[in-house]
Amino acid sequence: MRELIQANLRTEVGKNKIKYIRTQGYVPAVIYGHNKETRSIKLDRKQMDRFLMYHTKGSTLDVEINGKSAMVVLKDFQRRGLKDQLIHVDFQELSANETVKIPVPILVKNREYIERIGAILEDHLTEIEIEALPSDLIEHVYVDVEGMAFGDVVRVSDLVFENMEKVTLLTDLDLTVLAVSAPSKEEEVKEGAEDEPAEPELIGSKE
Repeated sequence: MRELIQANLRTEVGKNKIKYIRTQGYVPAVIYGHNKETRSIKLDRKQMDRFLMYHTKGSTLDVEINGKSAMVVLKDFQRRGLKDQLIHVDFQELSANETVKIPVPILVKNREYIERIGAILEDHLTEIEIEALPSDLIEHVYVDVEGMAFGDVVRVSDLVFENMEKVTLLTDLDLTVLAVSAPSKEEEVKEGAEDEPAEPELIGSKE
């Protein structure tokens, strides 16, 4: 079930007015889509921040504007400042019978296993791009690295995810997602030096 975010149409334009609505606890946003009118809206910042705690770009949700709901995908958002404050959001409105292209993050499971075997996990790709109907979209792709060994490589073509038969993968299949490698000799020497106990000082050795 998709989450629902409340929104209001936004008539405020211009730098000063946009700044003002942010001080009132709102985030300016836009909704656009194929053959659809672009709408300027404002969202409750706290509600949107809660949504972003568990979702990211490419996630689908419903946005209710003045009592009417629209199915959208989160295309982009911007933050700024030391507090990482959310300042703008872009949505693309979806149609049930039209495909959409979205980025999908790659999440790695069991990273601690790689550390236990003394290996290095090299992350080469953090997301893929897919195209699918709204009902077949996915939010994440998982890669489980437990059981992998030195020299093992995962490529885009190795990824397994939900609705594979209904999703078009747009990312180059030959691209490397991650690789398991041995630590360099310098890192091994450094770790060995840190683990080696300090030589005890002989009593009476000081002059």
